[in-house]
Amino acid sequence: MWFLGAGASVGAGLPTAGTLTWEFKRELYCNAQRLPPSRFPDLHEPGFQRLVQAYFDSKAGFPKLGDDEEYSAYIEEYLPDERDRRRFLDSRLQGCKPSYGHLCFAALMSLGRIRLAWTTNFDHLIEKACAYPVIEEKLARSLAIVGLEQPDKAGDLIRDEAWPLLVKMHGDFLYRKLKNTTPELQSQDSTLRHHLTEECGRCGLAVVGYSGRDVSVMSTLTNALQAKAPFPHGLFWFVRPGEQPIAAVQSLIVQAQRAGAQAVFVKVNTFDELMADLFLPHQDSLAEVCDLVRVARPARRAMPISYSASAPWPVLRTNALHITTYPATCTVFQSTVGKTSEVKALTRPHSAEMVAFRRRVGVVAFGTRDRLSEVFDQFDAKEFDRHSIEERRLRYDCPELGLLYHALVQGIANKTGLLRSQNAKGRFLFAADTQAFTPEELRVFRGLRSKGVWTLRPGVVLHEGFELSLDFRDNRFWMLLDPTIVVTADGRVPYKGTDRSEIAREPLVTRYNKQRNATLQLWIGFLQRHCGTPLKAAFPSDAQREAEFTISTVTAYARKA
Repeated sequence: MWFLGAGASVGAGLPTAGTLTWEFKRELYCNAQRLPPSRFPDLHEPGFQRLVQAYFDSKAGFPKLGDDEEYSAYIEEYLPDERDRRRFLDSRLQGCKPSYGHLCFAALMSLGRIRLAWTTNFDHLIEKACAYPVIEEKLARSLAIVGLEQPDKAGDLIRDEAWPLLVKMHGDFLYRKLKNTTPELQSQDSTLRHHLTEECGRCGLAVVGYSGRDVSVMSTLTNALQAKAPFPHGLFWFVRPGEQPIAAVQSLIVQAQRAGAQAVFVKVNTFDELMADLFLPHQDSLAEVCDLVRVARPARRAMPISYSASAPWPVLRTNALHITTYPATCTVFQSTVGKTSEVKALTRPHSAEMVAFRRRVGVVAFGTRDRLSEVFDQFDAKEFDRHSIEERRLRYDCPELGLLYHALVQGIANKTGLLRSQNAKGRFLFAADTQAFTPEELRVFRGLRSKGVWTLRPGVVLHEGFELSLDFRDNRFWMLLDPTIVVTADGRVPYKGTDRSEIAREPLVTRYNKQRNATLQLWIGFLQRHCGTPLKAAFPSDAQREAEFTISTVTAYARKA
């Protein structure tokens, strides 16, 4: 079974109770201070939240931040009349269309993968999704919906296995508190909760987009633990990475585990992403639905970039460092050597001091003339000259870009002592051992590792490192740092096992935004320690500067369009 909370509807444009609560706070605060609400356009801006919360904390009669009663207290304060509350919430539903997550959910219903769903949501997004012709025609039966009006109908439909079925529960508050409703409505709600309790003793339950702040629902799920074998097919509570479930939810999971159920928290970014992943294996069998979902998926759009470290609104930090100076020319010479593969075979043993590619104009290279002449002597190297590196060619893969890659990566390796991976064109740099790091850097890396080990087992060594990429965007040249794990067999030679990707992935899966940000900053600091501020790298060495780079230590940030 599935249980959907308000978070499942965010992708369709509906606000969560938390967002609405801040909206009510803003309106109340602005009314009291005689300020236009437009003064605070971002409800989630920390400065705004601190200011407004401090105001309400100084007033008597308002719940504390995070209290279960926040939503009901502030909506009743802002809209004392129940009819006004009803109109306000109804207006938020107008024009809302199912997100691609709802369409995937409905498609899984048509496949029989989802049979029974419960929700406290007052929207009609699941119903609308099931009403799309390409989905409706594939449903075994039309979606059955049960609410407070006919609670006993839920028992009949479940008993008859009339799937798919959607049961709409009241929760603790919509227009008015459950305890303030009529005795008849309270009894009807009790009937639906009884059916939920019964089914939790027969089925597993996946909970998504739900905070657990409804006392009535949480008490129902807790009562379900009294069954002989509660949640026989598991209790899976989906949470966003980095978010801490409230105490009542944590307690429920612990109690379910003690009762012998498989009860776990599962991290997922959004309801839409979760549903898209679950629908993915079935795309071929529902081609028309797949097309419908693809159209509903939000299109990506370009995000403007800010180049200031003090940008007041950094909604997104990138891993791009601006390369402010880089070589405008390289060496070109004529030679009887054949194609690029032969050129690479010649220069590979001397990669620390030269790099070369074949082009129609000749052999283009970085390296001293003496050493190039010596290495290419048997192929009649002559007519040495300078070759211009055209900026337009850096926008796509070309020999000149390959020269810059090698020169920059090798220049950084020479200066920092990091090793180049022998895989992926050598564009991964990694630390041979922990001695490369300061005690503070080592402490951060150890905190990021769940197992805290570098030698996993004989023949498998894990190294902290990063992939270096070059990109030309926004008329600027960028160096991208992507922190990662490199796996070797002995500290240098690449590990060749078929499980290499899985070994590298395991320590990375728990590195979410906060941890990745810390790792990125740590590597930038590491490079500053060796290369200065701004970063300066030369190839083949500081003494012989055939190629020089200057790189900012400030990453680019997104800014408001």
